[in-house]
This record gives sequence, C-alpha cells and structure tokens, in this order.
Amino acid sequence: MGEIMDLFWIKLILSFFIGGTYIAFTIWIAEKFGSKIGGIILGLPSTTLVSLIFIAWTQDVSAVLTALPTTTAALSVSALFVSAFILSYRYGIKIAFSIAFLIWGSLGVLLVLLKLDLLFSILFAIGIYAITIPILNRFPDKKIDNTTSSHAEFFYRAIFAGSVIFTAVLLGKYLGPVWGGVFGVFPAGFTSSLYLLSNKHGFGFTASVARTMPLGSIGSVVFVIALYYLISIVGFVPAIAISYMLSAVYAILLYFIFLNK
Repeated sequence: MGEIMDLFWIKLILSFFIGGTYIAFTIWIAEKFGSKIGGIILGLPSTTLVSLIFIAWTQDVSAVLTALPTTTAALSVSALFVSAFILSYRYGIKIAFSIAFLIWGSLGVLLVLLKLDLLFSILFAIGIYAITIPILNRFPDKKIDNTTSSHAEFFYRAIFAGSVIFTAVLLGKYLGPVWGGVFGVFPAGFTSSLYLLSNKHGFGFTASVARTMPLGSIGSVVFVIALYYLISIVGFVPAIAISYMLSAVYAILLYFIFLNK
C-alpha cells in the first residue's frame, strides 16, 4: 500500500510539472505562430498518457484495457466542453465555464454508467465531433500582433495549468480504472488554456484557438484506439510509444492541411 501511495505522489508531481509546462509552452506556441498550431498541439495526449501509464503501473495492463473504451468516448466530450464554453462566453467567463463543466460532468457520469464497448465509444466520438467541429469552424483563424511573455508569466501559466491537472488526477485516484480513465481525460489543458488566453487576449483569439481544439483532440483518440489494439500484440511499453507516434503523425498531417488552406 505504501509503495502504491508513493507511486501516486510521483504521478501527481509529474502531472503537475510536465502537464503545466506543456500547457504553458502550447500557449506560447499559439501566441507566436497562430491559433491553428496551438489548438492542434493541445490535442496531443498529455494527461491521458500519464494517467494510463499510472493505471498500468499501480494496477495492471488489464485495468488499462478496461479504461480505454470509456476514455475514447470521454475524449470527445472535451470537444463538447470547448464548444459549450465558446457559445456561452457572451454571458461571462464564470457562466461559460459552469455550463461547460456541467455538460462534461453529466456526460462523463453517463459514459461510466453505460460502460460502452470500444465500437460504440468510437461511434459516440464521431457523433460528438460531427456536431462540435462545424460549430467551432464558424470562428475565423487569427494571429495576434507580436507579443512577448515574461518568464514570470510563463511560470504563472505553468503553475495554474499544473494545478488544474493536479486536481483532476487527484479526483480520479480513488474511483477505479474507468473513473480514472475519465478523469485522466478531464479537459484540464483546455480549461487552463481557455482561461489564460481569454484573460490576456479576449474572446476573438481564444475562439480561434478553440476552433482547432476538437480537431486536435482527435489525435488523443487515435492514441487511445491504437493503444487498445497494440497492447496485446507488442506489449504495453512499445504500444505506448507506437500509439503516441501515430498521434503525432496525425497532428503533423493536420497541421499541414491547415497551412494549405
């Protein structure tokens, strides 16, 4: 028991520092190179990766396989979270986040109760993306004038984002692998990014970054589906590496598709 708790705190620390730094870096990328690449990079698996590794580390690979179908569907709910936030933004940021969290939480509970298999989870995800991508595509891509972020601002962003991720990981600890998988894909990165970007740049640029977030999050879905099928073929560690590479390839292809528009 003591060893498991020690591993849990290692996971918390890794989630805080790696996740927070990753989000702060992604925001810097979005500011420097535009909203398209920022939203796409945000979709790469970060907290999902750490959470699944931890589930395998402290339980076993079969627990990961149990979590992956629900995780697939839950990832797409993050796209709905972003859409709800953007569409509700006119009522103020607090109300927008409240509505987004309510939708994410309600669907998260529903997914856990339904215990969908992978096929139905994929169909569920396709349906969510079919709704959210056209909604967010109404907002134009934007770049902002040259802006600089101080080391202090980068540090603040990393601490804020890391704290959100830390909380999500902590909540998922005691609820089993399925709930752990759901909280592992809690839109902590999206939440902190939307909050920090809206505070500094306002709605227009935030909406333009949000526009690519659902497309980017498909990269995490690719990661989870590939992992589900590859674990039994090549083993857990190689499956993680190959799945992440496939997710990165998807992100690169998506990036160049956007650049050519």
